[in-house]
Amino acid sequence: MKIHSVFLTYFDEVCKSGSIRKAAKKLFVASSAVNRQILKKEEELGIKLFERSHNGIELTEAGKILSQHITRTLSDYDRTMREIETCRGVNSQGITIVGQESVVSRFLPPIFLELQNQFPGLATSFVAASGRKLNDYLINGRADIALVFDPVADPKIEQFASIELPVGAVLSPSHPLSHLKSVSLKDCINYPLILPDESWPLQDILNRELSNISGTTDVVTTTSNSMEFLRSMLGKESRIGFQTIIGLEEPIRSGALVHIPLVSQNQSFTQTFTICINHKQVINPINEAILKLLSQRLDRYVL
Repeated sequence: MKIHSVFLTYFDEVCKSGSIRKAAKKLFVASSAVNRQILKKEEELGIKLFERSHNGIELTEAGKILSQHITRTLSDYDRTMREIETCRGVNSQGITIVGQESVVSRFLPPIFLELQNQFPGLATSFVAASGRKLNDYLINGRADIALVFDPVADPKIEQFASIELPVGAVLSPSHPLSHLKSVSLKDCINYPLILPDESWPLQDILNRELSNISGTTDVVTTTSNSMEFLRSMLGKESRIGFQTIIGLEEPIRSGALVHIPLVSQNQSFTQTFTICINHKQVINPINEAILKLLSQRLDRYVL
């Protein structure tokens, strides 16, 4: 059931496809019908929404503003219709959670399994995204819940629950530093380092600390956002990685890897792992259940 103008769907698909012809093909309508809707809206608004050239079409500034509004509107529409279905007693709602794939790959699946036990047939979805863009998914209505490290304060985002976790050096049990109870970055710079890339908020913390240590210009570093890459490299040539224990639970528990708290002037490095939701989100029984499961998981987060 549609309650909005067909223009919203047409315009949104053109933005996604980058082409009126491709959008029309996906929508199973004629290209002329899509183009007609766009031209009509441009005439009503008195401004161009797309710049057209032989290379294709590109959003104007006004088009970008309208695109953001339509993305939020369509996402809110989808969520609203799911909530209405829930009120009718039809369990067709789905849950979308967004987070960094490399750090929630082991945190989230057991929760999804338990949620599907409670609500058989429930559709669940996980979207992997850069740690610096997770708030946008909530604000634009593209996700119901975001799992965020060190979230940036935003009046549109509610921080539902959080836990502070130590950042540690992650290394092989055979590494020369593996016997220490804590390490500093200065202890680590004599070994090849695997640092998080720009998609991880942790990168800023480590870069600030490295900039205060003399002699770091010759440090051998590799950057990555991949947990599997980190795990495969740590056993080779005495490399050291850095992160919280989330995503490394099993290898740390089994002894395949060692996680040693990272300190600076006797102060521990920490990151706040937070469950975030849109401040306007309506908490229905399904949302309430998954937020409860996520909060319980945080409360008992021990190795």
